[in-house]
Amino acid sequence: MEDPWQILVLDRHTATERDVKAAYARLLKQHRPDRDPEGFRRVRLAYERALNGIRKSDDGGDEKVAATRQAHADRSEPLPRDLPGPRMPKREDQPVSAGWDAALHRLREALEVDGRRESIQSAWQAFVRQSRVDRMPMHQEAATVWEVFGKDAGWFADFVTGSWLVRCIEQGLVEVPAAVIAHWDASGNTAKLIALAEELVIEMRQVPWEESLGVIQQLARAVVYWDALLAKDMVDLVCELIPDGEAKKLRVELKDDLARGRMFQDVPEAHKLFWRQVMKKSDAAEEVDWNVRAAQTALAWVRQNRGTSWDGYEVIRELVPPKEKAKLDDAARKLANHDKVEWWPIISPWLGKLAVLSVLILLKACSKWF
Repeated sequence: MEDPWQILVLDRHTATERDVKAAYARLLKQHRPDRDPEGFRRVRLAYERALNGIRKSDDGGDEKVAATRQAHADRSEPLPRDLPGPRMPKREDQPVSAGWDAALHRLREALEVDGRRESIQSAWQAFVRQSRVDRMPMHQEAATVWEVFGKDAGWFADFVTGSWLVRCIEQGLVEVPAAVIAHWDASGNTAKLIALAEELVIEMRQVPWEESLGVIQQLARAVVYWDALLAKDMVDLVCELIPDGEAKKLRVELKDDLARGRMFQDVPEAHKLFWRQVMKKSDAAEEVDWNVRAAQTALAWVRQNRGTSWDGYEVIRELVPPKEKAKLDDAARKLANHDKVEWWPIISPWLGKLAVLSVLILLKACSKWF
């Protein structure tokens, strides 16, 4: 992964938060998201990593760890792989206050009696605010609200925020985030998956990787079809923070997913969810119904727009039944023939002009002799 300080053109030892924000604003003028999306992503990620490094580089570490981090930063060297990561907080329940108990009661009432989305959303937000006021431990808050929602990710995922899930992951509480990510992935909720991944990238250095590596890997797989570059950035960043052996294992496990994500980046959003589900079913040896409308429209787009030069062509060809495979091959041949340049229609007008010019030159030359 690129050095954020080089991208921002700042000195890592002297730059302040204001310097980082000013550099970001300057570079945004050169890399607008609508004109240069890849450049914008590089600048944004550099900004987030630099800002996070200034704010939290030494938070939560003991003196020896902090000194090691500072020494390696001074020499512009990567951190040693065996450097301890964030420590897991102690998980001890705290007595609940009357305000917290009342907020919890209102949330239960909104869910079981009222049932309106607006009421549930309001009660959920009030409960979270009261938990912050009372400084309730995150594990206690998460376990309580998860029980209130009946451990139903499909219901809970409509109200939970990415920042709340990131707080769970920072505490090593992965049951709820894993269930919500699985629901968003199955339903194709692209916006929330990407928002969660972007927040997690910013807070990655605060995450205890031993407890959370599985849910990070799950999120990378869920995001990769929608934003392959973001998934790669997330994997690169976590691999910087974990031991070499774990980093190598993670890259091997995600290699095929990252490759497929790159292949399908320019496929229309309407078809990405279908191909994502097909890949998951093929990994689990489940049957795919190729007669449904989603399958036929996705295949029709491939036949009309992609030939054998596309990296994803062979991947799809291996997945479809023989009948669809024959259609793909036939369409690919037609595309290849269509792409061949017909030179005669291009050069024939010029040949005619050249012949006329030659005759005129010859006549002019003859007129001088007679």
